[in-house]
Amino acid sequence: MKRLTEREAYVAMYAFLQHWHGLTKSDAIAALLGSMSLLRDDLPFDPALWDDWLNAIKAVESGTVDVYMTLKPFPPGES
Repeated sequence: MKRLTEREAYVAMYAFLQHWHGLTKSDAIAALLGSMSLLRDDLPFDPALWDDWLNAIKAVESGTVDVYMTLKPFPPGES
C-alpha cells in the first residue's frame, strides 16, 4: 500500500467525513467539513485545523493514539 503524504491523508479523511455526512446529514460533520475545506493557499478555511492535523499525525507516529474499544462490564445488579 502506498504511504500517503500529510495532505493526501487529510484529503482521505475529508472524503471519509463527506461520505458519513451523506449518510447521516449530521450538522456537526457538515460544520467540520466547512472548517476543513481547503482554500487556494492549500490551507483549511480554519487554519488552526492544519496544526491540529499535524499534531494528530505526530500522535499516531509516536504510538500514543488508542483506537481500541474497551468494554466495561455493568456493575452488579445493572444491565
